[in-house]
Amino acid sequence: MEIHEFWRIVDQARVDAGATAGRFAEAAVAEALVTQLMTLPRNEILDFDDLLGEVIDQLHTPRVALACHLITGFLSDDLFSSFRAGLVGLGRRTVEQIIADPDSLAEHPVVIDIAEGRCERMSLDSEGLLFAASSAYARISDGDEEAFWLAVDARHEAVGSGDALRPEDEPGTADAAPLPEVLPRISALLPPGRWATPNYHRPSQRH
Repeated sequence: MEIHEFWRIVDQARVDAGATAGRFAEAAVAEALVTQLMTLPRNEILDFDDLLGEVIDQLHTPRVALACHLITGFLSDDLFSSFRAGLVGLGRRTVEQIIADPDSLAEHPVVIDIAEGRCERMSLDSEGLLFAASSAYARISDGDEEAFWLAVDARHEAVGSGDALRPEDEPGTADAAPLPEVLPRISALLPPGRWATPNYHRPSQRH
């Protein structure tokens, strides 16, 4: 599967969930994505999950971690992963903007709705999107929730690779600090003292 096909599937799920015409609902997008993935051969579901991991890895930066902290008021390893999956649910164009400038999230309707109280602060927290591939795989495997993970392990063994280790000199979330000058627009929209804790736990793992 190529990256353009990955984004075509995501964007179609957004359309099916009504996310392009109305308010974003991560659960609806996640369910629409699972439905899309269930139409694919098993190996392409695995391909999709691999590409999802690559996109989420691109969002593994100190400034995105700080954005997560400011928007949700909390940060942990698990939340940072599901938050980045939620960002993928916003679509390709938005993700590319976030990668280039995480502070651009301040202009996104979902973040504005969160700031103005029209959406829950955890609206971008999406375990459903994070595990969409495994959910789809299980549904086409008679509910066998282990089938996906066994297939992932078999794929890794076949290519002789495991989880990649993060280089020591790669920018990590330890470099992030909850200071308004790092993300001025998000900080103005959602001041750190509004609901975010003064310090946050450093996320240490990738998807």
